[in-house]
Amino acid sequence: MAKANILNTRTINYMELIGNGKLYRVPPYQRDYSWSQEQWEDLWNDIVELRPRSEDRHYMGALVVEGRSDREFLVIDGQQRLATLSLFALAVIDRLQAMADQGIEADANRERGRELRNRFIGEKDPASLTESTRLYLNETDNPFYQDYLVQLRQPLNPRGLPKSNRLLWECFLYFRGCLEEDKLQDDGRRIASLLSETLARQFLFILITVDDELNAYTVFETLNARGLELTTTDLLKNYLFSLVRVPADLEALQRRWQALIETVEQARFPEFLRYHMLCELPQVRSQRLFKLVRERTKTTQEVFTLLDALETRAELFAAASDSNHSYWMELPEAKAFIRELNLFRVRQAMPLL
Repeated sequence: MAKANILNTRTINYMELIGNGKLYRVPPYQRDYSWSQEQWEDLWNDIVELRPRSEDRHYMGALVVEGRSDREFLVIDGQQRLATLSLFALAVIDRLQAMADQGIEADANRERGRELRNRFIGEKDPASLTESTRLYLNETDNPFYQDYLVQLRQPLNPRGLPKSNRLLWECFLYFRGCLEEDKLQDDGRRIASLLSETLARQFLFILITVDDELNAYTVFETLNARGLELTTTDLLKNYLFSLVRVPADLEALQRRWQALIETVEQARFPEFLRYHMLCELPQVRSQRLFKLVRERTKTTQEVFTLLDALETRAELFAAASDSNHSYWMELPEAKAFIRELNLFRVRQAMPLL
């Protein structure tokens, strides 16, 4: 059971989450941005629905962060939501700027945009005039987020962007389009209040703050929420990548890790890891998986040793769930056995294979 001083849980609104100079960093090798229009529409509909009902609240679920200081946090789970909310904020700011440029309450709307930017996006250092944002995405998405979205700059060739960058841009455009078509139209005060009141004060999060990755893993197991398996995989990935420093090794690890995930499928990776560990140790509980890997893997060499072993077993693991897998082409007599195992959902034999 987690000690009281290493786990803190509280319910806060978005303004409390992002305010008071707090900074959130997504680990470099966390999953890229992947939300699509289905999730964007859900968020927009929630905002529109809450707009006339100021007393109502909307829960956005749990955020799991690792506290680095009183104001700096590593985002373990929740980066998709934080990125999307930031893009909505930028769309509001962009809409206010566009209205000001059109001469619609120019001074007031520029001031509204500045205040919202300082409150929800970041602040400029008065000496260097460099902007420090409240959110830093992973290594794939952060350069585009900082250089284009935060600056409200349009990329030269959106279609040529990496997929996750393109999704970020399309999300921003989606919310900008919603604001342009909304019945509020050119009412700057009410548009600003969608962010400063509706989103900031009516959207609630359960913020779970832990002191390290191991406790984060324990939290995931306890929550047992939808999407848990994916997040657990990301947590292990982040730990392994944190042990590798040489750029060439990082590139090799990234390439091999991606191939491994494609072979066993991301959603099934925790199951695969447990079967792998059962081949090494007599008894392994799911709750101890991450702790065991961490105890046995502390150097770059040990990372690649683990990867070698996982790669050796990955194809067989994938084949064990598919009697038509190419693995069985030279063992046709095994196909019927595999079909029966899957028909009756027998999993105990997996380590024996």
